[in-house]
Amino acid sequence: MREFRRCAQCSNVHPEGAPCQGETLPNVRSSAAFAETQMGLAVPPSSPAVPAAPVSATPTPRTSITPVAGDSAGLTAQDNEPQLGQSAGSFVLKQIIGRGGMGTVYLAEHPAIGNKVAIKFLRASLVEQTEQVARFLAEARAAASIGHENIVSIYDVNVLPPNRHYIVMEYLEGETLGAYARDRAVSYGHAVPILTQLCKALQAAHDQGVVHRDIKPDNVFLIRRNDRERFVKLVDFGISKLRTALFQSQATMTGNVMGTPDYMSPEQWEGRPTDGRADIYAVGVLAYRLLTGRLPFAAENLGELLRGHLMVTPPAPNTLVPGVPQGISDAVMKALEKRAEDRFQRIAELGEQLALHARSASSASMGATPTPQSTPVGRSARITLGISAELRQRGTDTAQRIVCLDISRSGAFLDLGTMPPPPLFSTLQLGVDVPSEGRLMLECQVVRHFTAEEAAAWGKPPGAGVEFVGLTPAAKEALDRFVRGIPKPSLLTPAPTARATLTRQEAGALALLQKYNKRIATDPYDTLAMRADSEIPEIRAAARKALEQLQTERANELSRELAEKLDGWISAVQKAVATLGAVESRAAYDAEKGNFRGVARCIGAGLSLKSLEALRKTFLATRPNADVKAREHIYAGMESEARKDMNAAAAHYERGLALDPLNYQLQQRYWKLKHAQV
Repeated sequence: MREFRRCAQCSNVHPEGAPCQGETLPNVRSSAAFAETQMGLAVPPSSPAVPAAPVSATPTPRTSITPVAGDSAGLTAQDNEPQLGQSAGSFVLKQIIGRGGMGTVYLAEHPAIGNKVAIKFLRASLVEQTEQVARFLAEARAAASIGHENIVSIYDVNVLPPNRHYIVMEYLEGETLGAYARDRAVSYGHAVPILTQLCKALQAAHDQGVVHRDIKPDNVFLIRRNDRERFVKLVDFGISKLRTALFQSQATMTGNVMGTPDYMSPEQWEGRPTDGRADIYAVGVLAYRLLTGRLPFAAENLGELLRGHLMVTPPAPNTLVPGVPQGISDAVMKALEKRAEDRFQRIAELGEQLALHARSASSASMGATPTPQSTPVGRSARITLGISAELRQRGTDTAQRIVCLDISRSGAFLDLGTMPPPPLFSTLQLGVDVPSEGRLMLECQVVRHFTAEEAAAWGKPPGAGVEFVGLTPAAKEALDRFVRGIPKPSLLTPAPTARATLTRQEAGALALLQKYNKRIATDPYDTLAMRADSEIPEIRAAARKALEQLQTERANELSRELAEKLDGWISAVQKAVATLGAVESRAAYDAEKGNFRGVARCIGAGLSLKSLEALRKTFLATRPNADVKAREHIYAGMESEARKDMNAAAAHYERGLALDPLNYQLQQRYWKLKHAQV
């Protein structure tokens, strides 16, 4: 067992004999210190106190941020930092809202439309250190690669000349889970929805090969989204582990202890290899803390805490708080198992169990008989089974026999035996002998090599992880049937004739189609049921949800007519998100429709002035004199402003923007006026 010491250089805890690596190692502080600094950011002594809750907060992929109350007293730009009022891309730096070991975080605003973002700059002393720059960029890559609504959005990564790397991300206003649940237990009715959202976010991360490794209350942010209270945003991927080998350094290799001690898994404490089950353990600790109002292991020093995580079984939550349902208590205790193989193996399973038992308990409390719920089959549905397969590199005739394991709709784990692993990111042809389906020919890309040590942690032999690419509709359907255990329809079955009754699956598909048939498939906003001024992350989230609904129904045994209609809507949703999910394509579409508010959203999401001008040039080339007519409205609006008739001025500017929606100066003038009217 490793011995630990507190480092005199950085005040962190290191394994005995390990070199100091600063903030990448656990930072052990008293609860009072956490209250003083909130989410890991030092507050200068001269600063006003940080309000407990609610607060306006901005997370970064490395450090969670709570702005200092007041006008950022004590957090002024230093000589070697970007100055307030300076521009970074399309945004102007307005306020410093925090400082961490890797850099400084600013609140920034788009001058034309007032859109707020958080921008994190790499610390000046680190810009010449290649490894630190790589780590900084890997943080952004980790969060951006996932693309889930419950994970903070990354908008851009750029450089402020000559070498100040920065990350532009979503600005959040709300409170941390630590502030929400401070010193009290939370009812399971409130705790479980938070935990299930967190599980969904982490499952999406794990599916992309990212293990967070620092789950704690201050890295879970609660905001209000539309009518939803306590909408979860997971932040701080600063010590995440990218299993795809895109980034590797001493700080992410075996043997270093990383995380926050109260929430670290036994394997993290011992410096052993970690995988997604370390996050499951941390969520178990978090769930225990929410449901009982206390941590599972009370310790006055690090040695006692280490002993607790490695050797002590805490009392079950329902023995401390009788109102916690037995099923929820059991699920939390399973997540807290010392051995990773004894926990849930996928964090989605933990979320599903928590939700299932919360529903059952709620039904029972109302005198209803709980209805057994089947485990939902989502995009990560998979089957673990050894299947014979042939593997060949694209463009070659030589094939080698292998075993295909852990197959899902999106990829598989390959047991290569004695075969050397193919190069990372190489494209392969995989012929899989699927029972009841026959030979499936799939194209795949190698995204991960599993060493013997890593594979043992997952209970697998050494091999490679591959991601399927360019699947045909028939291959997608075959894979979906296989992982769901649905037999292949017989080729001899005659085409179904019209019938008076529908199967249960067909009734479900028809109900979904009736909802979508009220929409206009050729209008991407209407296809996704989104407003014309929706934020791009909202649009992407709506598309993911729509595709999940439609594809789940499409995987069932349906009549040809229903299947074709579902295929049509799946195609419409895919086209809609392709148009509206990226700033340039959306801006071009919105300009065609005269939707200047949508264009403003694109500018706020990081559309560069260079791209904007190029789009405008193309737009005006097909509309002679549109800019001239728009200018007439601009002059009329300026005259109205001079008369202090701001409503008339806004109306003139809106007419001008309808004609020339990509006019940056007009956008800037209009939104400045609108913000002044608020």
